[in-house]
Amino acid sequence: MLREGRWVPLRAASYFEIYGRQSRTEIGYDHERRSAEYHARGETFLMRRLRVVDDVLAIPAGVRVDDAFSALLNYRDGLWSPDAQGRLMTHVVRRRHSDTEGPDEVASGYRAELAPLELTVAPDPESQKPAALLDLSRFSSWARSDKPARIVFDGERRPTLITGPLILGSSLSIRLS
Repeated sequence: MLREGRWVPLRAASYFEIYGRQSRTEIGYDHERRSAEYHARGETFLMRRLRVVDDVLAIPAGVRVDDAFSALLNYRDGLWSPDAQGRLMTHVVRRRHSDTEGPDEVASGYRAELAPLELTVAPDPESQKPAALLDLSRFSSWARSDKPARIVFDGERRPTLITGPLILGSSLSIRLS
């Protein structure tokens, strides 16, 4: 939905399963009340421990909130302006976790939080296509902040490739066409 000159999310849902380990997230955004309702249930990969979140999060006035799709639409349509340092800044709703959380660690309870999402888009050295680095450690305990993922965009500012190293020798590779 377009609101105040930007794409904003109304609802988001994700589901994936890897080797029988399921993860499901549902987020509802209420822009009038400035809140997000967050529900998530996921299993850790190695020991199948549960991480469950049911929370309503207040969104402070003046804080820009996106999901992956609204952020990409805003970038594609030129509605996401960089700050003075050239960074594209927004926030996304996620499960709160500690910076040192391991892939199989669980807490006694979880809450939702607003996490900063920032990109600095620059030409890719090889292809000269627009590209950006993204710190996935804010969203996955399998990622490390010192090894960000790379997003490559096409000439119409749509993502075509997302790649990144993860722990235990694993990696992420998503091709979009």
